[in-house]
Amino acid sequence: MNIQSLSEGNEFFKVTYEGGDSLYLGKAQIDSDERFEEIKALIDSGEYQPFVPMSPEEIEKLSNEKRVFEIDKRLVEIDLESVRPLRAIQNATQKTADTDKLSELDTEAAQLRAERAGLV
Repeated sequence: MNIQSLSEGNEFFKVTYEGGDSLYLGKAQIDSDERFEEIKALIDSGEYQPFVPMSPEEIEKLSNEKRVFEIDKRLVEIDLESVRPLRAIQNATQKTADTDKLSELDTEAAQLRAERAGLV
């Protein structure tokens, strides 16, 4: 099957074949003109097996898993950002900015934990 056209979307390239069939390739799969030509040759020869489109449920699950990962990463960052203000409080050298920073971080962490609970 020969490629008739290639159109670019936000996240994917849509490959349309002569005859109207089409498939989608993630942009990460085509990162250069050389790579495009390589994939085009594989498609034309029938050797390339593109991914099967996922169902909306699978996409939502992956999206949720990605968001949980992002939340977990941010919670670790919040813990690290809390060290300096906590050290100042422990040493009785804190300033208003230290307690304000901890309050902001605690609020953000609570919001993220609540969001995370709704995703898992």
